[in-house]
Amino acid sequence: MEQLHQRIESYLDTYVLGGSDPTRCVADIMNAIGACVVAGNVRRSAQIALGSVDDQTFLELKDYTKHPERAQIGWMSNNTVVLEKNEDFQKLPLIAKHIKDNGEPGIMNLINVQKYARYGEKAEDKAWLANPCSEIALESFELCNLAEVFHARCEDEAAFYKALEFATFYASTVALLPTHRNETNEIILKNRRIGVSLSGIADMLDELGTAELTRRLRKGYKLVYSLNRELACEAGIPASIRVTTVKPSGTISQLVGVSSGMHFPNFQYAIRRMRVGSQSSICKVLKSAGIPNEADRYSANTTIFEFPINQGKTRKVTEVSAWEQFALLAMLQREWSDNMVSCTISFDTQREGDQIEHMLAQFAPLIKSVSMMPYNKNGNYVQMPYEEISKEEYEKRVAALPPQIDWEKYSGNEGCAEQFCCTSSR
Repeated sequence: MEQLHQRIESYLDTYVLGGSDPTRCVADIMNAIGACVVAGNVRRSAQIALGSVDDQTFLELKDYTKHPERAQIGWMSNNTVVLEKNEDFQKLPLIAKHIKDNGEPGIMNLINVQKYARYGEKAEDKAWLANPCSEIALESFELCNLAEVFHARCEDEAAFYKALEFATFYASTVALLPTHRNETNEIILKNRRIGVSLSGIADMLDELGTAELTRRLRKGYKLVYSLNRELACEAGIPASIRVTTVKPSGTISQLVGVSSGMHFPNFQYAIRRMRVGSQSSICKVLKSAGIPNEADRYSANTTIFEFPINQGKTRKVTEVSAWEQFALLAMLQREWSDNMVSCTISFDTQREGDQIEHMLAQFAPLIKSVSMMPYNKNGNYVQMPYEEISKEEYEKRVAALPPQIDWEKYSGNEGCAEQFCCTSSR
């Protein structure tokens, strides 16, 4: 907390003396607050910064060659430019250049957000903001209300649709609950926005094929849409303005053994790193069990634990072109998600870096949001959430794990958040 106050005082002094502009000052303060929250290890901290395509300061916030001092806090937010008018699309070449250099900014197509539900279906939405992982567009004071379904954990197709029914019923019911803020209650009463999400989509694609996946998405959307309206009619309230989404789903997907959101796994065999508060009960339990660990280099008072994982037979992202990932994103925006799709497109800098402008030109008009990240076998930074290892290293690490962990001593604390919103860095 002391460091946070020192940082904010420094940022404000710099701004008052003309050493920074409003964009830089606001970004520094919000990122510093987020870093402080993470260091406290008591709750999650996820941020998104929405900026203009004409704001050069915003575009360079994560250019650490120019601004090395931001490296300690800049990772806290996903920085995204908002395309608000047709003329903004003329800036795609500039955006592509920045993406090739450091993977940012992401893109939010506000035109499609406010004009369409699923792409091509006109349905007005006054949302102009986004949640930190950019799967839900929001109005000011509005909340996310998400439920998630895992196709791979359903016995058959009928069970998948039944799971969608339960998720829709749950999210629609939660939309009835009031909050402690009148402003939030007012916008919830108007929109009743929910987001029934799918995870393991890459698994579904490789197992079912594109045609069958598309059919199930279409049928599933009709079910969620119609059931939400039936429930709203019974409750005597307006139906939800939006009902489906695809969230990034990092840790939750790992718990049920499926790929995250619409993302292909980075690797088959990998080290999965989890960040935990160093003073928490779970940290003490894991250390005493002999789980490999080290101090977090980004967040104070945080310990990172390493677990070997096998992410199954689904194609690795290195085997899937950025073009195919974009095509899947566009299909999900057309067939399933009437909110947004949280997606980080992985690309090979050498092979695909010069094609980013062409990808954005073709797909940005068809989607609502996207981010991109250069694939780096050795990791884009130290202590990545996932790091590739060989099958031999995986088997060696599995053999070294304790046969069991004594959870009798665990109580009262939770692990802190992932550093990033999904399996990729931003």
